Amino acid sequence: MLEWVLDLPPPETPTDPDTSSRDPRRPIRLLTDSWLWRVAIARRRPRTWLYTDSVVSMGEAGLVIKRYYWPVGRKRIPYAEIRSFNARPLRAWHGQYRVQGIDHLGRWYSRDRHRGEKERAIDLTVGKLIRPVVTPDDIDAVLEILELEITNDLG
Repeated sequence: MLEWVLDLPPPETPTDPDTSSRDPRRPIRLLTDSWLWRVAIARRRPRTWLYTDSVVSMGEAGLVIKRYYWPVGRKRIPYAEIRSFNARPLRAWHGQYRVQGIDHLGRWYSRDRHRGEKERAIDLTVGKLIRPVVTPDDIDAVLEILELEITNDLG
């Protein structure tokens, strides 16, 4: 009964197996036959990005906002979740000098040390209370990709 509660091996099972009769290639074979090996190989494949910079990366599946969560963390938003987006000018009272955080209108700014040097931002409406805001280096390229991907999802 105690073995079942503590999840101990049954008493007839030896706890120290004989290592001399074990095949030395067995761990490698287990790793190559397992699904973990296939996942590791798939993660090493290079991804194709439509656009990438220090703030945002845009792939075929969606948008990745880098440094979204504190202290580290990315936010992945599929294109199907983006309801609308608009470009707006950055002003001193509306997020231009905000390094990271939320403003009084419910917009979340990811961490960007160079936001004070930029003039425009993109507000994303994803159907939640907090709206992400991105300030990419090439805002026109991001707007073009968003327009293309959003219209492809709708049509």
